[in-house]
Parts: sequence; C-alpha cells; structure tokens
Amino acid sequence: MKSLLTMKLILLFAFLLVSCSNSSDPIIPKENSPLISDTIEQSALAQHPNRNVFGAWKIHLDTSTMTAEIIPARNALAIGHIFDTDLSQFLTVSPCPNCLWIPYLYQAADENFIMGVRMKHPFPNLTGRPDLHGFDVRAIFIGHSTLSDQYGINMMRPDGTEEPLDVPAFFLMNQDGYTSHHDELVTDERYFMDGTDVPGNVNGFLRFFENNAIPEFDPHNPVGHNVMPVGSDTYTRNAIIDKFAIEDTINFYIVADVAYGQSATFQNRTDPQYYLPAFHRTEPWRVEYFIENNNLTKGDDTSTAELVVQVFDWQHGATVDPAYPDPANLAGIPESSNVASVELYMKSMLNDVIIETVPESGTGTPSDPLQYRFFLTNEFGNWNNLYYGIIAVRDELYGQASPSGRMPVPETPAGFPYDTLDIRDYTLYQEVIVNVPLGGFTQTEHENELNVNSSSQFDAYGQLNLDADFFMDRSHKRFQYRWDYDYDGITFDLDGSGLPSPTIDLPPGITDLGLRVRTNTVPPREHIYTIPGYSAGAAFDGPVDTSGFWMATSRQRSHSVAMTDEYCYVAYVIGSYAKWQIELAITNKRTGLSTQHTVATSATHDYFAPSILVVDDGVNDGIYVTFNGYNSIATGLFFNKGNLDGSGFSDANIKTIAAPASFSYKGDPIIMFNVLTNNILVYFIATNIILEAAVNVAHSEDLGDTWINNGRIYDLPGASQYNPSAAFSDSSSNRGFYVVWEDWTNILENGRDIIITHSTDGIIFPIARQLTSRSGILDESYPSISCYLDQIAVAYNYQPDGYPVASVHVMFTNTDFTSFMDHEIAFNASSDFSKPAISAEANGICTIAFGEYDYLTAKLKMKAYKLTGGDRFGTLGKLEILSEILTPIDPAQVQMYPAVVSNRLLNGAVTERFISWTSYENGQFEDPSPHTRFFGTTNGMYHIHSGEFK
Repeated sequence: MKSLLTMKLILLFAFLLVSCSNSSDPIIPKENSPLISDTIEQSALAQHPNRNVFGAWKIHLDTSTMTAEIIPARNALAIGHIFDTDLSQFLTVSPCPNCLWIPYLYQAADENFIMGVRMKHPFPNLTGRPDLHGFDVRAIFIGHSTLSDQYGINMMRPDGTEEPLDVPAFFLMNQDGYTSHHDELVTDERYFMDGTDVPGNVNGFLRFFENNAIPEFDPHNPVGHNVMPVGSDTYTRNAIIDKFAIEDTINFYIVADVAYGQSATFQNRTDPQYYLPAFHRTEPWRVEYFIENNNLTKGDDTSTAELVVQVFDWQHGATVDPAYPDPANLAGIPESSNVASVELYMKSMLNDVIIETVPESGTGTPSDPLQYRFFLTNEFGNWNNLYYGIIAVRDELYGQASPSGRMPVPETPAGFPYDTLDIRDYTLYQEVIVNVPLGGFTQTEHENELNVNSSSQFDAYGQLNLDADFFMDRSHKRFQYRWDYDYDGITFDLDGSGLPSPTIDLPPGITDLGLRVRTNTVPPREHIYTIPGYSAGAAFDGPVDTSGFWMATSRQRSHSVAMTDEYCYVAYVIGSYAKWQIELAITNKRTGLSTQHTVATSATHDYFAPSILVVDDGVNDGIYVTFNGYNSIATGLFFNKGNLDGSGFSDANIKTIAAPASFSYKGDPIIMFNVLTNNILVYFIATNIILEAAVNVAHSEDLGDTWINNGRIYDLPGASQYNPSAAFSDSSSNRGFYVVWEDWTNILENGRDIIITHSTDGIIFPIARQLTSRSGILDESYPSISCYLDQIAVAYNYQPDGYPVASVHVMFTNTDFTSFMDHEIAFNASSDFSKPAISAEANGICTIAFGEYDYLTAKLKMKAYKLTGGDRFGTLGKLEILSEILTPIDPAQVQMYPAVVSNRLLNGAVTERFISWTSYENGQFEDPSPHTRFFGTTNGMYHIHSGEFK
C-alpha cells in the first residue's frame, strides 16, 4: 500500500498560452495568416502572458487557412476529475504562462500535418522547489480517426468493466504508444461544455523529457530517470497528424500527464527524498519491437516470422519494502508492480491472441529491457502486404482498484475534495506492423521491409523526393532514419535524417543513396539500404581526358565505347607523324573524372581503329580490345587485354588475330562476347588485290590468348562488303548475333545497300537479307546496329535522290525480319551528315548520335537524340539531348566518329547512355602518312533520362 506521504501521483501537466474563440491573442497563426512551414518563435508567443490557464485544452484546426485556435478547459477547479491527481494544489497560486505551447504548424510534403509541441517545467527555480520534479512525461492526443478495431484484446474502464480495444490508428501517426488514461475527459462538462465523444477508448501519446540514464538521483542536480526537472529547458516533439484524419476543420484534445511522488512536506521541501522507481509510472513506459526471420508469404498458411518485443519498466523486479517509505531504502516500492503479461493479436493473420508471460531475457531497465519472442504464422494465408496488430503490455496491478497503483488527491489547498475516477487499466498498448510479401516473387526490394517506388528514384529537375513505404513503421517515425546522399557502400556518412521522403538535391547522373534504418531497441538493430537515385541530364560533358589530341573513337562507331555500373570506357587513337597508339580512358559516371591507360604503343606498328569489350560478370572480368595495325608492309588484326581498372595492358601481351593470309587488308574489327560459350568474337573486313571484300569472323575460346579464323560469315564470291557493325540480341525467340554491312556488289545498278544476317553462335550465319532496296543509284551506307530483346535498330546514312549530301535514317525491324519501319531522323538540303551511331536501351527507346555540317553557316555540330516510339515504332518521338557547335572545319577532311552505349535501369523507367565523339573546338590536326587521319579532342557525355516505356 502507498501512504499519503509518498503516494504516487500522475500529474495533469498542461500549461499553455491560450487563445479562446473570442480572443484577439491567438497562440498560432492569427486568422487569415497562412502558415506553411514558418515557425513562430518563443519570443513572439511570450508577448501574450496575460491569458493563461493550466489544464486540458481543445485545438480547433482550420486547414483552409492553416490556422489553429486553442481553447482551454473551462473550469480549472475540475482538474483531477479523471486523473490520478495533479499538482494544481502547488501551482494555482502562480500558474505557468508558457509551460506548454505550440510553436509551429505546417503541412509536410507527404500532406500529413506537423505540429510542434513544446514543454517545460512550470517552476523556474530549482533551488526553491526541488520537491516538484516529475517523471515519464506524456502528451496524450485525443482526436477523431479511422478506427482499427482489435477485438482480440480488451481494456479496462475505471468502473472495472472490460471492453474490446478500439485503436485510433490513423490520427497521431508517430505515437510512442497508446493509453486509455484520461479518455473520458473530453465529455466532462466541467472541462468542455461542447466536448464531444471521440471514437476509440485508447489514445496515442508522445514521450517528453526522455533520458534513460539511471544515476543515483540527486534532487538538486536531477538527471536521467526520464525526469522533468524543476527549472527545465524546453523539450520539443513534432506531432504528425494523419492527413486522412483532418478535414477542412477538426477539433481534437491534448492532455499532458506526468508521474510524480510527494517527496517532502512544506517544512522540508528544500530537502526532499525521491523514491525511485516508486515515483515512476506504474505501467511500462516504453515498448519497442523488431522483426526477425521474416519468411511470411502470401497464400502460405505455414509461413512464419518472429516478432521480438522489448519492454521497459522502471518498477519491474524492484524490491518490495514493507517499511516503505524507508529513508534508508529509496529504491524500495510499496507493492509489487512487475510486467505480468504481453499479449499480441493480429486480426488478419492470427486466429487467437498470443500471450507470453515469461521473457526470454532482460530485467526491464533501459539498458536491459525485458524481451519477449512471438512466433507468427500466416494462419489465413491472406494476400495483404501489411498486417497490423496490437501489443498489450500489462502491469501486475492491472485491474486493481485504488489505493493500489496510485492514490487520489485528498483535497485542494482550500480543502475542497476532488471527485476522482479510478484508474485500473495499467497497460501500455503498442501497434505493430509486419510485412507479408506476395508469393512467387519478392514484392519489396529491400529485406522484405522496405518498398521503394522506383519511379520516384528518378527526377528530371535534380531534386529527388524518394517515395518509400516502410512496412514496419507506417508513421515513418517509430524507427530512426538516417541518409547518406552519396553512399559508397562501405562508410555511411550522415547527410540527413527524418522522414523517408526527403528532397535531395542530386547532381545530374546516378547516385547511390544510403538509408540506414535503425530500431529503437536495445541494442539497436539496423540495416543500410542502398537505393540508386537518378537525376536527368548530363552527369559530365567534356573531354574524357585532357592530355593532348587524338581521334575520339574507332571508325567502327559504337564499338569503341563500353559502360559498367560505375564507369564509362572509350578506346581511341593518339599520335602524330604516323606514330599511332591505342589509348583507353576510364571515366567515373558520377564525377566525370577520367584515368588514362595505354593499350598498345607504336613500337612495332601504327595502331588504329580500336574496338572495346568490357566484361564484368565476376568470372571473365576484363577489358578486351581489338585494333588494326600497320607496319609499312601490310595491315593486321591485333588483340590486347587488361583489368577492369585499366591496369595489365602490355605490348608484350599483344596477340595477332588469325585472318585469311590471301587478303592484303584485314581491318575495321568489331569485338563481341558470347555469354553462353565465353568465346570472344571479332568481325572484320578482309580485302584482296582485286578489291573483293567480305566480312569475316575469328573467335577465341581462351579469352584472346589464341585465335581461330572462321572465314566469311556470308560466302558470296565477288562480294564487296564494307563498314560492318554487330550487336547481340537477348530475344527469347531469336537470341543471337546480328551483323550488318553496306554492300557494294551491284553498286552500278542499285548503289550501296544495307545487308543484315543472324547467327545463334556468332560464327555460322545461314542466311542474309537486304534491309534497304531503294531503286536507282542511291546510297545507304555506314550502318550502325543495336538490339534490345526482339527489336533491332539500324542507323545509316542515305543520300536522297538529286542531293549531293547525306541524311540520317533509322530502320527498325524485329528479330525474325517480318516487320520493317524506316524513319528519317535528320535531313537538311544545305547540310551533310557524318556516320551515325545508335544504341537501343529499352523497348521503344534508343539513342542516336551523328555529326552535321551546315555549308551555309560553315558550322559543325555534334547531335544526339533520344528516340521514343511504340512497339514497332509506328510513330517516333525525338528529344534532343546534345547539340554542340564546333569551330568551322573542312567537312571533307574530318569525321566526328560518334559512339553510343546505353543501358536501362529500374525496368526501363530510367535509361542511361554514354556518348563519345571527336570535336575540333581546338582545331584539327592532320597526320598525312601513310593513311591520312585528322585528330581532334575526345569528348564524352554521360546522360540519363526517364524511360517512358518499360
């Protein structure tokens, strides 16, 4: 039993600057003064000290004007009616004018309402009243909401009757728990004449003045123990009010309570004695949980997960002292107040309530909470992704009447008795949420607990507003969320915190975001999620290296660039006075910074026309490069390889690729990789002395150490085949290699035409067919091919009838060659266009790049477009992503040699591409011997954009 001297009191503690409905002194914004995110400082509020009262209060919120009206309880003498007790007898002489106030109110980006609640102790002088420290402060929010009825668990009314628990699950979003205490206050006419019953019988609360340390308590230096000390600084919490609970206007109530014990009489109040944990809250003050081994699956009524609950209770395990209050034993309590049971009910998952009475570990202290383990089974096999449940943590004194648990205040300072109601529901309630992924595939992307809306990971304006759904925490506040806006996957750097939808200013390109989700349990459990974020536009646009001048890419266009998750690669030629060598630039996608590496020097040959292959599959990793070589006698085909970081290249390792000896010219190589056989393939042109030219193939079965010549891919004697291009298609019906070239065989009759052929292994090509067949001596030349699944895109130059200049076209077909669609991409009667390059990156999406020389303006431009269309490109959209005007040059002497490589991300919601080209803004440089080449500066641009089609 608890004596009157040391009775445990629960204080109604709600001191507030007040504005009644007819007041001219509103606490937060005045009428017609909209408030979105502005904060009213304490100094501004302190200008209205005259109208103040302590007690419960009603808040009238008008969302149309974003104003709030604070209405206090109308009768201060009634305080204590349903409360355990309060400190009014100590405070009515000099009430506090600003112990609790609302400093700001605004609507957040997710449309929920954020309301600041700020509190401090009413007495400023610690020296004068060290006997009035309070503990375990709560602000209880009583408001309208959409109920989630949990019929499997009961609560107890003050009259000792039990009724099913009704939880206002959609009002206070970031509640720390639920309590039934003070629920009937709002219908008491002594407080609110127009008070209305609020649905539900428990209400969410926020904890204040939380400090878990447990040093020996010193009333003159009060720290730890969740103490609200006399003379305290302000303590602020944000209350997140659910947007669905708020209409144009809404009324709700806030009650603040605090545990308190009478530690002294008037005569010895400067030397009080605090009995802790007896002066703490009777029921547990905190409950946390986390999920382990979540194997729950839709439709599987045997699938399971483990829910681990931690309970923090100051009085659990405390020693009962028959001599209480005993000055020699301040840690003693008058009666046992242990945690008796933890009940769990999940209405849509479990048939019955699960009750645990024995913890698997813990003592209940802040550093060693009681830990209970619940084994969940999806007993109904339901399809929901989210299952909501309620935990009820009941104290040993649950259901017992006064004087157990607490004592009512016997009288006011004037001797007027209080009419109190009893409290019997010594229970802390907490909501839990468990994720059940859909069966057959993983619905969520990260650890079955976090789902990221992939479309929100891309933003066209450089500000990412990440849309994420935290299955264990609907409030987005029950756990701790920390952000690293440029996460390297190793070290987590704290860049931001809070809600899972921060607006993050991202540089253009791709950035990995690190999201650390940490539970509030002891010790905290945490997981760091890596979430790629994307911002549109060029991540970098400029020279990929700055050391000298060179020809940007091979004459084979797109075959001299490559891209992995982190880097862009471009192989190029650098040289002067017929000393040509192959170089490699590796550029970081995120930073644009490049490193330069030598693939082959000009010690024995002049090397040119590189083609690059980068394999990053964890088995065959490496950079593989083929190129032409000339040694004043003949041309040859060569190969070298290095590591993914650009190291490992050496002239000593250069290999000669087998080619037909009877052909004098072997060149224009294109390197490919067969993922099924791990063979490296090289397609090239072989030309004999009678100008018979054919596309040939050689392959290596040991990653380039030895080579086998396989001869012509399309055996047509007398053929004249030039400018090959190759691509691989992962089509489900026609998987394999596609090679195109320009055919000169009947040039006098038909001009140059584009031919395409297909092979499943890249070596044997059984058939070939003509892609273009315009009548007359019209040229279709310089093809560039790219594939995505069942779609093939071939870019080429076309010389229109009667015009001496070229245009740029794209031919779209499918992998079985049954559908064709041709589009003119660029034509200008006064312009000529260079060899194009194309890369397909998703269904209906590809990127094309080419140079345009305008004879009227004498300007050379580098052009790149993102092309979008339907499944068969019946219509075609063009979005210009690059248009660079360069110094005037002679278009007959130079080529821009554009190259494009691209990729699809987030199932096509985002596409990325790397474009490289030769620019001449610093002038053109000619190396005339033995084969005239014009050198410029290598430029590169990494660009991303929304995919539009998936």
